[in-house]
Amino acid sequence: MTVLSRGLDLLEKALFTLAAVALTAMTGVILLQVFLRYVVNSPTSWSEEFATLCFVWCVMLVIPLGLRHQEHISMEFLVHRIAGARWRWAQILLNAVVGLTIVAIGVASFGLFASGARQTLPGISMSSGLEIPLIVMYVSVPIGCFAAGLYALERIVLLSRGQITGPTSPGAATSEEELI
Repeated sequence: MTVLSRGLDLLEKALFTLAAVALTAMTGVILLQVFLRYVVNSPTSWSEEFATLCFVWCVMLVIPLGLRHQEHISMEFLVHRIAGARWRWAQILLNAVVGLTIVAIGVASFGLFASGARQTLPGISMSSGLEIPLIVMYVSVPIGCFAAGLYALERIVLLSRGQITGPTSPGAATSEEELI
């Protein structure tokens, strides 16, 4: 196991942990809001924005994990029609396109930072007394995109080295995971 793969494994654990925290916080705040609104009849002004903030962070943190574990949408009927070296080159091309596209999205997201720094999340800001800028939400985009780009690059390297193998004949799946 190389230092790079250990680093990517550590990044995966960090992304997973942060996403789990965001999901838990979002769920807790939504349950609190439902209780306060319908039982106590005193809703909060900040819960919707906080839940949205947690949701965006959760999504942007799990996109790289889905890419690393190939848990994303793909056209299986096309992928399983090729095998051997053609499958490997198709996977390298696919991961290159996905990686470059998602990194381009991450780079383009920096354009949101100027406007995000000028705006605040009003519900959270008013209730907490703190001026929380919208950039807190926007910064999740390049973080998620660049992590996903790293995992796409990792997959390209593993495919190039032959450490990931595909079907040996067209239409044949190599594992139960590929059948899902």
